[in-house]
Formats: sequence, structure tokens, C-alpha cells
Amino acid sequence: DSVLVANHTETGLAVIWVDNTFGSWQYSCNTSGVSWRNFIGDIQYGHTFPELPLPDKATLLLAHCRIRFVPELYFNTELDLQNQPRPLSNRPSILVRGWDNTGLTQGRS
Repeated sequence: DSVLVANHTETGLAVIWVDNTFGSWQYSCNTSGVSWRNFIGDIQYGHTFPELPLPDKATLLLAHCRIRFVPELYFNTELDLQNQPRPLSNRPSILVRGWDNTGLTQGRS
């Protein structure tokens, strides 16, 4: 897929879905990478709704931001607890779309 870039200096990603079954997906947009935040959907009236990002409630990250997965204790991406190969459908995953830095920012409307 190609990404159409408007006249903006920095592009990035729209994170539209994360699977936190075996840990937590996090992002950091500071240059030192010392503070990380969990992905969430949208905050309304002090409550998180939906709990995770959605296509219409994406987390928008500029190109300098970083993403990481923090697994649960003893989690192995390749093997399950019975030491059997873990299928691709049962591994941590994240869904992103290209973002040209236009439209709303920080998931706020």
C-alpha cells in the first residue's frame, strides 16, 4: 500500500487496534523513551470508551514515536505453555494505518 502525503512536515501512524491478550502494547513520543503509555480508545467524561483503539478512535502517532509490546510473565511468542508452536492467529498483534498528519489529533474531536 502507498501512503498519500499532504503538505505536512511529518507523517506517522494511526493505531486502530491492539491485542492485549498476552501483555500490553505501549507507545512513547518523547525523545528519551522513558515514559510509555498504554494504547486506549477515547476518554469521555473521565472514562475510557472504547477500551481499545478503533478505526474511528485511533491513537495518532507521529513518525518519531515508538511502539513496544510488554509481554506477561513467561509469555513466549513462538511457543505456548505446552511448548507447542503458537499459531500466528494466537500471537500479539497491532493494526496500523498510514497517517499524513491531517485531521484531528490526539484522538480528540
